[in-house]
Amino acid sequence: MSRPPAINPRSETVHVRLVNAEKQALLRLAKRVRQPPSRVIRRLIREAVSGDPDYFDDGLAEIRETHRQLAAVGRNLNQLTKLAHRGEALVPGDIAPDLEALAAQLERLAEQYGSTVARVRARRVTQMTRIKAQGE
Repeated sequence: MSRPPAINPRSETVHVRLVNAEKQALLRLAKRVRQPPSRVIRRLIREAVSGDPDYFDDGLAEIRETHRQLAAVGRNLNQLTKLAHRGEALVPGDIAPDLEALAAQLERLAEQYGSTVARVRARRVTQMTRIKAQGE
């Protein structure tokens, strides 16, 4: 079975000459983020052009997992709402633990999402600050 065609195929190449220290720094960075050097360079270019962080698959996986957990919280809250709309007796003492658990889970999700975004932004700001400092 052949590979499906790329949606946005890479058709252009750029040849860049680096001094050995720059090349070694690129290779260390690529190893640290577990990505090929070409992907690291493309990401840095996209971030410099757009001004926004560009996620690797690991960041996207964390955001997808946070989204999945948030959807589960929504489903649980929706079930409680359906019970209330059907006129079933919802005793505050009975549902209080559920609501408290939902609130705690929402707080954890907010922290998880915030830390993922903050980590990506910090990674970007640190790298772009270093690039700008080297250019001066």
